[in-house]
Amino acid sequence: MSTISNFEITYKIKKMMSKHLGIDVETITEQLNLIDDLGADSLDSIELIIALEEEFDILVDDAEAENAETVGSIITLVEQKINGINTNTNRR
Repeated sequence: MSTISNFEITYKIKKMMSKHLGIDVETITEQLNLIDDLGADSLDSIELIIALEEEFDILVDDAEAENAETVGSIITLVEQKINGINTNTNRR
């Protein structure tokens, strides 16, 4: 199994956001909010999560997706998923 660096993860995610939302990849920073700053709607957010799941071979549950509001939080979520870290603290 090949490993992927955090830099590669970040680049891939920003590139996917750029393509999906039709914005310049160079303008995407980790502090930006997906909806408020990048103009994504709820359908865009769902489609992006699905694309990330497919690209990185991960599963993101609804609670995790709802908490991923900024570019940085999405990057962190994907990194944690790839590294096998449980990100959902609301498990029963």
